[in-house]
Amino acid sequence: MNYYKDNNGELYVDPIVENHENLTELTEDEFNALLEEKSALTDDEINTQSIDTSKSYLAETDWVVVKINESSIQGEDITDLLTKYADVLTARIEARANINDLEG
Repeated sequence: MNYYKDNNGELYVDPIVENHENLTELTEDEFNALLEEKSALTDDEINTQSIDTSKSYLAETDWVVVKINESSIQGEDITDLLTKYADVLTARIEARANINDLEG
């Protein structure tokens, strides 16, 4: 196989490319290094993914907080619920801290 890049940094593999004008031929190692570089996430992209993951977790576990609050409002003892969902509540605190840290 032959590997190429154009002036804009786009990568191509022969024989898919019929017109090789304005293309620079690369070794397989050069091609793979450029491909890895192009697919690497920036710090901003990593932070955005982390924030999105944390927000999704909070949305998916909102029901736990609602359940505990409703039980509390109804005058029920929530000690068992707090124990049962302690891991979820701790993870929610961590998710909020992550969002606050990354969003500034």
